[in-house]
Amino acid sequence: MLGDEDAVKSAETILFTSNSTYQCVILSKKTSYEPESLNANSELRELQNLNLNLVFCTGELTYALCIRFIQNNKNKFVYCYYYKNSESIISANDIVAIPQIYIAT
Repeated sequence: MLGDEDAVKSAETILFTSNSTYQCVILSKKTSYEPESLNANSELRELQNLNLNLVFCTGELTYALCIRFIQNNKNKFVYCYYYKNSESIISANDIVAIPQIYIAT
């Protein structure tokens, strides 16, 4: 999960109830939201070759930045989206994939 602390904690609740394993990358500085900082993030670089789901926890983290990150890191993660305080996480890696949807219960 990637995003500001509030958004990540909110998404964490959903993944915890669905018994999913996860690791949090919390962006705490405004400079962390710049594309160059996000691409250089050491925690993300370590996870790139593991073919994991990356949940973008949007709020302070914008969709525009998420899209730029995906363009620079094609096929390195399965990308998921979560909006802060919503009750679901969605993902589909391509147009023929069956979407994954996690819902708070």
